[in-house]
Amino acid sequence: MRGFFSKICKWLLALLGVSSAASCGLGSVEYGVPHCDFEVKCTVIDSKTKADVNGVQMTPGTIYKSDIEEDVSVYIFEPYSGTQTTVNGTVNLDGKIYVGAGRNFDELHIRLKDPDPMTAGNYRDTIYVVPLKKLRDSKKGSSWNNGTYGAEITLEAEQVTE
Repeated sequence: MRGFFSKICKWLLALLGVSSAASCGLGSVEYGVPHCDFEVKCTVIDSKTKADVNGVQMTPGTIYKSDIEEDVSVYIFEPYSGTQTTVNGTVNLDGKIYVGAGRNFDELHIRLKDPDPMTAGNYRDTIYVVPLKKLRDSKKGSSWNNGTYGAEITLEAEQVTE
Protein backbone atom coordinates (compact mmCIF):
# COMPACT_ATOMS: atom_id res chain seq x y z
CA MET A 1 0.00 0.00 0.00
CA ARG A 2 2.86 2.38 0.85
CA GLY A 3 4.42 1.91 -2.63
CA PHE A 4 1.10 2.57 -4.37
CA PHE A 5 0.49 5.75 -2.31
CA SER A 6 4.03 6.95 -3.04
CA LYS A 7 3.55 6.44 -6.80
CA ILE A 8 0.24 8.33 -6.73
CA CYS A 9 1.82 11.25 -4.85
CA LYS A 10 4.75 11.45 -7.28
CA TRP A 11 2.36 11.36 -10.25
CA LEU A 12 0.16 14.10 -8.76
CA LEU A 13 3.13 16.32 -7.93
CA ALA A 14 4.50 15.93 -11.43
CA LEU A 15 1.12 16.71 -12.94
CA LEU A 16 0.66 19.79 -10.73
CA GLY A 17 4.16 21.03 -11.54
CA VAL A 18 3.63 20.78 -15.29
CA SER A 19 0.17 22.30 -15.16
CA SER A 20 1.30 25.25 -13.04
CA ALA A 21 4.21 25.98 -15.40
CA ALA A 22 1.93 25.79 -18.43
CA SER A 23 -0.69 28.04 -16.81
CA CYS A 24 1.76 30.93 -16.41
CA GLY A 25 1.20 31.87 -20.05
CA LEU A 26 4.91 31.97 -20.79
CA GLY A 27 4.85 29.18 -23.31
CA SER A 28 8.30 28.02 -22.29
CA VAL A 29 10.25 28.22 -19.09
CA GLU A 30 13.12 30.72 -19.15
CA TYR A 31 15.94 30.69 -16.63
CA GLY A 32 18.22 33.64 -16.15
CA VAL A 33 19.20 36.72 -14.23
CA PRO A 34 18.18 40.31 -14.92
CA HIS A 35 21.00 42.03 -16.80
CA CYS A 36 21.79 44.87 -19.13
CA ASP A 37 24.53 45.73 -21.58
CA PHE A 38 26.73 48.72 -20.80
CA GLU A 39 28.85 51.05 -22.91
CA VAL A 40 31.01 53.67 -21.20
CA LYS A 41 33.27 56.02 -23.14
CA CYS A 42 35.81 57.32 -20.66
CA THR A 43 38.52 59.97 -20.80
CA VAL A 44 41.05 60.14 -17.96
CA ILE A 45 42.81 63.43 -17.21
CA ASP A 46 45.28 64.55 -14.56
CA SER A 47 43.44 66.36 -11.75
CA LYS A 48 45.99 69.20 -11.61
CA THR A 49 47.37 69.63 -15.13
CA LYS A 50 44.19 68.48 -16.98
CA ALA A 51 46.49 66.58 -19.39
CA ASP A 52 45.39 63.21 -20.79
CA VAL A 53 46.54 60.23 -18.74
CA ASN A 54 47.58 57.13 -20.63
CA GLY A 55 48.56 53.67 -19.43
CA VAL A 56 46.25 53.37 -16.41
CA GLN A 57 43.90 50.41 -16.03
CA MET A 58 40.16 50.99 -15.93
CA THR A 59 38.13 48.09 -14.52
CA PRO A 60 34.32 48.15 -14.48
CA GLY A 61 32.57 46.23 -11.74
CA THR A 62 30.66 46.58 -8.54
CA ILE A 63 32.00 47.62 -5.15
CA TYR A 64 32.33 45.00 -2.49
CA LYS A 65 33.35 45.81 1.04
CA SER A 66 34.87 43.64 3.68
CA ASP A 67 36.25 44.37 7.12
CA ILE A 68 39.71 44.61 5.59
CA GLU A 69 39.30 46.38 2.25
CA GLU A 70 37.06 47.97 -0.34
CA ASP A 71 37.56 46.95 -3.94
CA VAL A 72 35.78 46.51 -7.26
CA SER A 73 34.86 42.97 -8.17
CA VAL A 74 34.52 42.00 -11.81
CA TYR A 75 33.11 38.50 -11.51
CA ILE A 76 29.60 39.63 -12.39
CA PHE A 77 30.57 40.80 -15.86
CA GLU A 78 31.08 38.93 -19.05
CA PRO A 79 34.49 39.60 -20.59
CA TYR A 80 34.83 43.25 -21.45
CA SER A 81 37.21 45.10 -23.71
CA GLY A 82 39.48 48.10 -23.43
CA THR A 83 40.76 48.23 -19.87
CA GLN A 84 43.88 50.30 -20.49
CA THR A 85 43.75 53.96 -21.49
CA THR A 86 45.28 54.94 -24.81
CA VAL A 87 47.74 57.73 -25.61
CA ASN A 88 44.95 60.34 -25.57
CA GLY A 89 43.59 59.08 -22.22
CA THR A 90 40.50 57.37 -23.61
CA VAL A 91 39.06 53.92 -23.06
CA ASN A 92 35.80 52.27 -24.08
CA LEU A 93 34.37 49.84 -21.55
CA ASP A 94 31.58 47.46 -22.48
CA GLY A 95 30.02 44.28 -21.17
CA LYS A 96 27.04 43.06 -19.19
CA ILE A 97 25.87 43.97 -15.70
CA TYR A 98 24.12 41.18 -13.81
CA VAL A 99 21.94 42.55 -11.06
CA GLY A 100 21.77 40.94 -7.65
CA ALA A 101 19.56 41.77 -4.72
CA GLY A 102 19.34 45.48 -3.99
CA ARG A 103 21.13 46.55 -7.21
CA ASN A 104 19.86 48.27 -10.30
CA PHE A 105 21.19 49.48 -13.63
CA ASP A 106 21.61 53.18 -12.90
CA GLU A 107 25.27 53.11 -11.86
CA LEU A 108 28.57 51.39 -12.56
CA HIS A 109 31.72 51.39 -10.47
CA ILE A 110 35.04 51.87 -12.25
CA ARG A 111 38.39 51.30 -10.61
CA LEU A 112 41.40 53.26 -11.83
CA LYS A 113 44.69 51.54 -11.09
CA ASP A 114 48.18 52.57 -12.15
CA PRO A 115 49.94 49.29 -13.03
CA ASP A 116 53.32 50.94 -13.61
CA PRO A 117 53.82 54.13 -11.55
CA MET A 118 57.17 54.79 -13.23
CA THR A 119 55.62 55.25 -16.69
CA ALA A 120 52.04 56.39 -16.16
CA GLY A 121 52.76 58.99 -13.48
CA ASN A 122 52.05 57.24 -10.15
CA TYR A 123 48.30 57.78 -9.94
CA ARG A 124 46.28 56.90 -6.84
CA ASP A 125 44.03 53.83 -6.98
CA THR A 126 40.51 55.27 -7.07
CA ILE A 127 36.98 53.91 -7.36
CA TYR A 128 34.53 56.11 -9.26
CA VAL A 129 30.74 55.81 -9.24
CA VAL A 130 29.47 56.44 -12.76
CA PRO A 131 25.77 57.21 -13.30
CA LEU A 132 24.30 55.39 -16.30
CA LYS A 133 21.42 56.37 -18.58
CA LYS A 134 19.35 54.06 -20.72
CA LEU A 135 20.51 54.25 -24.33
CA ARG A 136 18.41 51.53 -25.98
CA ASP A 137 15.68 49.05 -25.14
CA SER A 138 16.38 45.34 -25.36
CA LYS A 139 15.58 43.25 -28.40
CA LYS A 140 12.11 41.72 -28.47
CA GLY A 141 11.89 38.27 -26.95
CA SER A 142 14.59 38.89 -24.35
CA SER A 143 12.73 39.17 -21.07
CA TRP A 144 15.86 39.18 -18.87
CA ASN A 145 17.82 41.83 -20.78
CA ASN A 146 16.83 45.34 -19.73
CA GLY A 147 18.49 47.10 -22.66
CA THR A 148 21.72 49.04 -23.04
CA TYR A 149 22.87 51.63 -20.52
CA GLY A 150 25.82 53.94 -20.93
CA ALA A 151 27.68 57.15 -20.25
CA GLU A 152 30.35 59.39 -21.69
CA ILE A 153 32.50 60.65 -18.85
CA THR A 154 35.75 62.38 -17.93
CA LEU A 155 37.49 61.14 -14.80
CA GLU A 156 40.21 63.03 -12.96
CA ALA A 157 43.17 60.96 -11.78
CA GLU A 158 45.07 62.20 -8.75
CA GLN A 159 48.84 61.71 -8.54
CA VAL A 160 50.30 60.22 -5.37
CA THR A 161 52.54 62.78 -3.68
CA GLU A 162 55.10 61.58 -1.21
